[in-house]
Amino acid sequence: MPLPLNIDAELQRKLYQHVTSVCVHFRDEYIRKELPAEYVPHIKISKSILAEAVIHALVDLERMREWHMPEQTPDRHKWSGFVSKWVAKMRPVTCTFTATTAMPETVMFLNARLAVYIFQSFLTGNIPDAVKPHLRYMFYFRETRGESLALIAYCCEQMSNHS
Repeated sequence: MPLPLNIDAELQRKLYQHVTSVCVHFRDEYIRKELPAEYVPHIKISKSILAEAVIHALVDLERMREWHMPEQTPDRHKWSGFVSKWVAKMRPVTCTFTATTAMPETVMFLNARLAVYIFQSFLTGNIPDAVKPHLRYMFYFRETRGESLALIAYCCEQMSNHS
């Protein structure tokens, strides 16, 4: 699939590798350890949806760079904001388990949690614990903007570095 604008294919490959490695960590550290065991075999992370989210993030970042910062490259906060926005929006995590009761909140919010994992993966500091539930809420219930998430990423990093 040809990429729109002038997006570097090598950059797309590296970003996709980064996102998929975060997904492996998410699967191993969260899905397998924190979810009810009967759900785990029914949870899948779609590589094709992840690839599409990466392309959308790259297109948005390139468009922003061309209009607002033509002489610069996006920093890690912008990567964090735009990639996590698209992962939350595209929802690559699916659960095929047929529950007879209400699905646990931990399963319902998997895509929002994955978006937080990806958001965190670009930062040098940790997201403050008090901020994580608000990010999950935003990723699940709100239409977020990459620019706003980039600012939140910067603030999280500053809070982490000064605590």
